[in-house]
Amino acid sequence: MGITGDCTAGFISGEAILELKRNGDNRNLIIVAGFSADDTRRAAIVLKNVATGKNYFILTGISKIVKGISLEISGITIE
Repeated sequence: MGITGDCTAGFISGEAILELKRNGDNRNLIIVAGFSADDTRRAAIVLKNVATGKNYFILTGISKIVKGISLEISGITIE
């Protein structure tokens, strides 16, 4: 991701990212990262719900910002 040093650089408290990327050998990878552990957990919850068929959003190759105040789906928003 191009981050060196402080791993929270570029992240905002209360936010995480979900991003679908292609690596060098034509495989897909999903980046799930947040400012804090709970921020990352929220993004993972969204990803889990997509994987189980609860389509809250579709990964389209662009970053999605995940925000929230709790670990409940009802408290999570996706931009």
